[in-house]
Amino acid sequence: MTLETAERIASEVERVGWHSKFIFAMHGEPTLNKHLFEIINIFHEHRPDALKYVISNGCGIVHSEDILEYVKLLKEVGVNHLLLDNYSDDGDWSKVVKAVGNEFEVLTLQRGIPMFSPKKKFDILVMPSIREVKIGSVRSLKNHCGAAFPPAEGFTEKRCTMPFREMSFRWNGNVAICCDDFRGEYPIGNIFDMGIEELWNHERFQAARVMIYNNERGFHPCNICNNTSMRVGLLPDPMGKETLPGITKEVRRIAESVSEENEPFATIVKRPWENGETE
Repeated sequence: MTLETAERIASEVERVGWHSKFIFAMHGEPTLNKHLFEIINIFHEHRPDALKYVISNGCGIVHSEDILEYVKLLKEVGVNHLLLDNYSDDGDWSKVVKAVGNEFEVLTLQRGIPMFSPKKKFDILVMPSIREVKIGSVRSLKNHCGAAFPPAEGFTEKRCTMPFREMSFRWNGNVAICCDDFRGEYPIGNIFDMGIEELWNHERFQAARVMIYNNERGFHPCNICNNTSMRVGLLPDPMGKETLPGITKEVRRIAESVSEENEPFATIVKRPWENGETE
C-alpha cells in the first residue's frame, strides 16, 4: 500500500464518522512494507481512538535491525494488538516472542481469548499452530475462492458475514467483495473513484448481501468459497434486528454478472486443479 492510498482511506473514514477497527494484513506480509509505520500512523492521526491490529508471520520484524525496537515502534504509531501467525514451532513468530521477553504481554489464542481483542492495551497474540486443532472458524483454512485450494462444494446455501462486516482495501485502493476473494473476481470499485459510503452501498455489494442473506451464494466466486462465519443469524446488522428483502431478478442479475463482465483485480496464476492436474 502507498501513503497516498492510506491517506485517502483514513480521511474518508474520518469524514463519514465511522467507528471502524483497522486490520493491517491481507494478500501479503505487512511488515515487508517499508512504509508500514507511516501508513499505520496515518490511520492513527485520523482515527486515534480506533483499534488497530497488525497480522504478521514475523518475517519483516525478525529481519529488522532490532526486533524489540521494531515492536515498540508498532506500539508508538498506534497499534493495539500484534497477531503472529504460527506456521511452525521455530517460525519467525517464536523469535519475536523471545526477543520481547517480558516487555509486553504475550497471549496464545484459545477459547475465551478473542482474536480481535477490544482492549486498548498493547499486547501480542500468538495464533495456534496451523497444523494443530482448529478453534472454531477462526483458524479454519480457507480456499480463497479456489485460489489457495480447489473449489469447494456444499457451501452455496450457507450464510457468510464477510460482506456485511468488512471492507478490504488492496494496495491501490481497489475493493472486492471480501478478503477471501483473493483474486478480486467480484470487484466493487476503487476508493479514488468514489466516496467510502458509495463503495459500501454500491449495488454490487448490496446485491451480494441480499443473495447471501437469503442463503444463496451461487454466484462467482462465492459459489466455490469454503468460508463459514460465526453468528450468521445476526445479519445484516450486528444485532440481527434489521432485515433485507428477498432475491429479485435484478439482484440476481447484478450478482451473477459482476465476475462475468469485469476483469479480476489480480492476474490469475492457474493452480494445478485449474490445469486439470489431479495431484
